[in-house]
Amino acid sequence: MGDTLQTVLTTLNFVFLFTRWTHVGANCLKFSSDPALHATAVVDGVCYYGFNNNVQYAAAEALCLSESTQLPNFQVEAIQESVYAALGSQYGQHWLGLKKVSGVWKWWDVVTGTGTDMTSPRWEGGSSGECAYSQTSNMGGKWKAVPLTAWYRVVCQEAGVPATTSTATTVPATTVPATTTTVPGGNCLKFSSDPALHATAVVDGVCYYGFNNNVQYAAAEALCLSESTQLPNFQVEATQESVYAALGSQYGQHWLGLKKVSGVWKWWDVVTGTGTDMTSPRWEGGSSGECAYSQTSNMGGKWKAVLLTAWYRVVCQETGVPAPAATAAPAATAATAAQAATAATTATTTEPIILTSDPPTTTSDVPASCSRSYDGGVVTETFSECFTLAGVEETSIITLTSVTRCARTCVAIPHCCSFVFDVTTNACRHFRPTWLGINVTPTSFEKCYTVM
Repeated sequence: MGDTLQTVLTTLNFVFLFTRWTHVGANCLKFSSDPALHATAVVDGVCYYGFNNNVQYAAAEALCLSESTQLPNFQVEAIQESVYAALGSQYGQHWLGLKKVSGVWKWWDVVTGTGTDMTSPRWEGGSSGECAYSQTSNMGGKWKAVPLTAWYRVVCQEAGVPATTSTATTVPATTVPATTTTVPGGNCLKFSSDPALHATAVVDGVCYYGFNNNVQYAAAEALCLSESTQLPNFQVEATQESVYAALGSQYGQHWLGLKKVSGVWKWWDVVTGTGTDMTSPRWEGGSSGECAYSQTSNMGGKWKAVLLTAWYRVVCQETGVPAPAATAAPAATAATAAQAATAATTATTTEPIILTSDPPTTTSDVPASCSRSYDGGVVTETFSECFTLAGVEETSIITLTSVTRCARTCVAIPHCCSFVFDVTTNACRHFRPTWLGINVTPTSFEKCYTVM
């Protein structure tokens, strides 16, 4: 009885601590018109603004400075952990206001142009670098030192904002491609109308498509599957290094088609639903995990094992495409772009997705699980239009070009039973049922569907 009571008290204490620290709403008013803003939270009276795109360090500082905010100061580990809990697990890695100034590590306030000394370091892997990003998980908050040219998410910190309530909210995000975008061209014609597409490259006759947003593993597989492509197979290290060189240094970390299937590591082809054995492993830090992302640099190509719930960039691989050379695709002409759009439309997979608005439901109590029917080996699903989703949890948000593609990716994601598609931003949000879920009411610009 005593142990049970202690467990209950510990749980209540955690709930109280979380509600004391976190709040989102009216008092966090900056960046309100920025389409890349993904989430906001108040932790211990301070507003934090989370963005869904990856940039280099100088661009991150400039973004925060544009609204008189700064990159976060996480000298106190408890604050780092609380911001991570409030913004969501996709913010385990983001830039910090920690950088070297005249060879000394400082917490830098870009607004005042002054810094404070860093004390009690929590480095993961040493302090060799020029700036730092967060390495936060349920096990604690660490820092990772990297060059200024690395690419990570942005969180901006604004001080002195009073918190009045205790709820956390996530707003839909539209990822804006970086100004250095390489436009799809030549023989790489898929995803041509997808605004999240950032770069394309052909390596050894294979097209690779790089995206500028971070998603969880199931959403990454679904995105690739929506255009009959797959996450990359980098069994050959030279191929991994060449794709990194072609797409750019911001693609040092992205999802791989390497995951555990029945406890065995496989290179998985999501199009055919088959896998090949992984040989000659190149793990960094061991193989404890469920799936893997790339760890590529000028020193070689490694793999890092993580959980399916981690968040990384997406690179999709398309096989069998002839190429004249292993170089990044040149900018497309207007004619080439038009051909690409036409080809991408005709190449889109035609799974039997059925969307119906007869009759729309006022409130949709999402089923505890989604039954999947199979027709000739292809997953089929019928979605009914809805006005409100009840008892759901958002599992992913990606940018897609149509409500049909949003539905198709939901079918490919395990446990996805509902989705909301924004017709103005093309933001596709996937949801699964959960007993601690929230209610979601779409805006007038959003289409809501749930499994019948």
